[in-house]
Amino acid sequence: MRQGTSMSEPTVERQKQIARSVVGGATPPEKDALRAWIEELLQIKSSPSPVLLKAKRAVEATAKSSVIFPLVKLISREITPAAVTRLSQQLVDVRQSNLSTLAKSKQALTLVGAALKQTSWDERGLPARLGLTSAVVAAIVFGSQAAGIAALGGAIGVPLWVIFGAGATFLGVLYQEITGKEPPAKTTYRVVDAARED
Repeated sequence: MRQGTSMSEPTVERQKQIARSVVGGATPPEKDALRAWIEELLQIKSSPSPVLLKAKRAVEATAKSSVIFPLVKLISREITPAAVTRLSQQLVDVRQSNLSTLAKSKQALTLVGAALKQTSWDERGLPARLGLTSAVVAAIVFGSQAAGIAALGGAIGVPLWVIFGAGATFLGVLYQEITGKEPPAKTTYRVVDAARED
């Protein structure tokens, strides 16, 4: 069983192994884009913004940089809780359907209700509850990055896990692996598509 499928968070050593794997397979432009993405997500997480705005900004930051998609998918497979990944993919499928917004909302809420029942809602802390609930909003409301959201599929749960769960700890480990330094507390960097050529 992979580490991300259990209810407990991966050990620091496991996080370091995964970070080394992600960085080892990344090109220099991917590393630059990944570093900028980490800085942006950590800035979003530490901002005083409302919960739903944080979720929206985190998903958009991830969906707009296609150069990091393979790396985010790898992180999702290796470390993100499986329940979040499954739910995220189901919600992306609902969002991409031809249903009306009302029908999408109803179907998404049904999916979240079932997922929460299966993953012991009562045993989860507030951040996990907010993350799972925000996934519904992310799947239904965020239209400006629809192509990126669809391409990421279940991996869209990674930014939500970072914002509302313990994913920020892993991003700190990943940032250290890329740069050799601690991530900055606050930054104004924006994720750029490092593969783009002018």
